[in-house]
Amino acid sequence: MEVLARYGSAARGDPLYEALVQLGQLLRTVFLADYFLNDAFRRELLRVLNRGELVMAWNTAQMQATIDRPNARRSTTVPPELIGRIAPTRTEGINLRGVFRFPVEAYAERLLPSLPRKASAGGT
Repeated sequence: MEVLARYGSAARGDPLYEALVQLGQLLRTVFLADYFLNDAFRRELLRVLNRGELVMAWNTAQMQATIDRPNARRSTTVPPELIGRIAPTRTEGINLRGVFRFPVEAYAERLLPSLPRKASAGGT
C-alpha cells in the first residue's frame, strides 16, 4: 500500500499499482461483507465511531472556548489564518478503550504499608 501512497495516480498503468488497487477493492469488499453480515462487528464499529464523534465534539467545544477566552497576553491569540487549519480530531491522550493503567508499584509502600520495604539503592 505504500506504493499507492508514494506514487499516487502517477503510477497508473504500472502492474504493481494496478494489483494494489485490486487488493484494496478486495479488502473493502471483505470489510463491507463483514459490516453487513456480522452483527457483533457492526455494533463494535459503531460503538468506536460514536466514541470518536464524542471526542471530536468535546475537543471542538474546548478549542472554541480557548479561542473565545479573552487573553491577557495578545501574543497567545490564535491568528485567524490558522483557525481554519485546526482540527478537533486528535485522540492521542484520550483513553477510548476504557482500560486504565496506574503505576501502583510506585505507590505500593503508601498503599500497603504492611508490605516489606525494598532495600534502597544506597544499601541502608
